[in-house]
Amino acid sequence: MPGGRFLIKSKLYENPVKVAYTPYTVFIIQSRHLVKHGPGRVNSHEYLIGFCPAPQFKRYLSVLNSGYAGDTALAAMDNACWPWLTKGVTLKKTKWWEAGEDPKEIIKESVIGTEVADPTAANGIFESLQTSAVDDKPEEEYDSDDDDLAYDIALVEGAKQELKAKAKALKKAGASTASVLAVRALPFVPEQVLASLKGHIQKRKPLTDQQFEYVSDKPKLRDYSKYISHLPAPSYKKFIPKLSDPNLEDPAFIEGALAGTIYQLRKHYIPTLEKERFWIPLVAVTLPTRPLARVVSRLVKALPRGLPYYASMPVEDRKCKLSYPSRILNLRLIRMKSLTVQVAERLAGFFGGFPGIRFDPNLPGRGVNGILLQAPLTEEQRRITVLLSNSYPRVEEEISLYNSESRVKFAVGAMDELGNALDPSLDIAQDEEGDLEVEATEGDKGTTDGNDG
Repeated sequence: MPGGRFLIKSKLYENPVKVAYTPYTVFIIQSRHLVKHGPGRVNSHEYLIGFCPAPQFKRYLSVLNSGYAGDTALAAMDNACWPWLTKGVTLKKTKWWEAGEDPKEIIKESVIGTEVADPTAANGIFESLQTSAVDDKPEEEYDSDDDDLAYDIALVEGAKQELKAKAKALKKAGASTASVLAVRALPFVPEQVLASLKGHIQKRKPLTDQQFEYVSDKPKLRDYSKYISHLPAPSYKKFIPKLSDPNLEDPAFIEGALAGTIYQLRKHYIPTLEKERFWIPLVAVTLPTRPLARVVSRLVKALPRGLPYYASMPVEDRKCKLSYPSRILNLRLIRMKSLTVQVAERLAGFFGGFPGIRFDPNLPGRGVNGILLQAPLTEEQRRITVLLSNSYPRVEEEISLYNSESRVKFAVGAMDELGNALDPSLDIAQDEEGDLEVEATEGDKGTTDGNDG
């Protein structure tokens, strides 16, 4: 029942559902392993941000780490850098010696001395110290990552320089300004780049007709993912799919006819999710109502003025595969902490509180026509619980920062990978029945606003 000008104009609105005024949890869930992205992006962690009823949070985590997960979560797991599938991050080797010098002799002299008593022992020490060793490639070549991003970047940069040289030559030849600008405006993918990429792409084995038929059948792939998954909750027993294709029940068919496809990949990693979860809760904030949770989950996806987290970094810094993931993680944690503190202070009455906020669908908003201003909000209406992942290295420091930066004290603690609070007093009883009511998207994608009243 809104007030103000809506009441004066005799507008009638349907009251929101009662469940909107029960505790909801806003979460940031992080992938355990790095995820491969498209050309121009380094491998980094993927994030899922959203909200759900507080009693359903643990069940949602269980569903997310199974074949019952949504397409977004499964796509991230398909492109993950699984330890058994890809090699780890490799540092670019540095040539630290001068031209004409022998790095082996330099290491021997600096570690053992100029007089070497046992050359065999010296060779062993040299091999153990050769961690940032020789890079005999010419300087104009690029060091390539697992996904060949550096190779692609080299081609594009070379195309840019070629266009720039052509424009400069035209200008020296006395061509008009319009002609020079037209050359500079050409796309940075000329024929020589496409020709270079063509040989690179041909290394990938093309799909057979049978493989293409199976991979393009999304419902069949979705049913197979559920079929090989453990049951995330007892209520999911009735959702065990019956495969329409008996071939998918044969492991030899997956490893043979569908080898190298997404079917074989999911056959390997989905059964492991029960013991080692891929999606880990980074932070979970339980708020008193759904409207508050919806707003916080929308605002936490970007910086205060709507700038995406990655856009706040220089382009050069975004290509650093060592620092970029950790910087994105810290920006998300700082943003969530800032929003949580602001909500807690306003619920306590600072800055005039939230005008029009309500906790009962049958009552008007607080402050409408002076209603409900005679007393502060109750403790239950102001209750906020924050849980941080105990796998985060600085979890104790982060917990202390929540209360030290706020003028209002609220419950802060740690949780495990299953979403269980390490402090039993902060744990929330879970609902294992009923349909999940979750709204979640990838970390840098927005959602449409709802109308909770």
